[in-house]
Amino acid sequence: MGWIYLSHNLSEATPLYNDSGVIKITSIRSTESGDSCNSTELSFPAHTGTHIDAPFHFDANGKTLDQYPADFWIASHPALIEIDVKPAKLITYDDIKVQLNNLPHSTDLLLIKTGAELWRNDGSDNYTKNGVGIEAHLSNWIRVNLNIKMIGFDFISLSSPKYREIGRLSHQALLADHESNKEPVLILEDLSLENLKKSPNKVVSLPLLFESSDGAIATVIAEE
Repeated sequence: MGWIYLSHNLSEATPLYNDSGVIKITSIRSTESGDSCNSTELSFPAHTGTHIDAPFHFDANGKTLDQYPADFWIASHPALIEIDVKPAKLITYDDIKVQLNNLPHSTDLLLIKTGAELWRNDGSDNYTKNGVGIEAHLSNWIRVNLNIKMIGFDFISLSSPKYREIGRLSHQALLADHESNKEPVLILEDLSLENLKKSPNKVVSLPLLFESSDGAIATVIAEE
């Protein structure tokens, strides 16, 4: 057994949703320039690269990431399902219903591997502008019928830029106050699942904590 990263490294070339936003990684001190140390300044949107969406992202009364206890970020019973997709595909309940209904009852993190990660740095718009998304009915089914605390996947957002209104409804179904009275399902977006071949034993997802965070970049590791 060993541990692998499920999160991408942050760089100024990290793709952003619909190509919106700016990432800056700036050296502000350098030993090569005669400074006593090397020091870097970072500037980026909260929802950058591998990151977690908090309930507060779509619910004014929802929890922020800094309100969750430390052990919340440990998933002891993650499950991986796979589906092949094309650009701008909205994943529906029918697409993965067999896999969903065969999930162990103990599943606390659902990982969806699509292969969309291969478009991430291919120079096309397939990842950022023609991204895969999850249909709102499927998000609602997951909220009602599963007992997971997080869902994660290898595309840039739950919301496809091609279907933004559906994406908003899909986010709300998982994050906002719900008629089922079930707890929100937090969302891990832009994961690296290429090297994950089966359901891992554990997944640890640690967000960058800051006050009143609606979302934050995260480091995610999995025990194979």
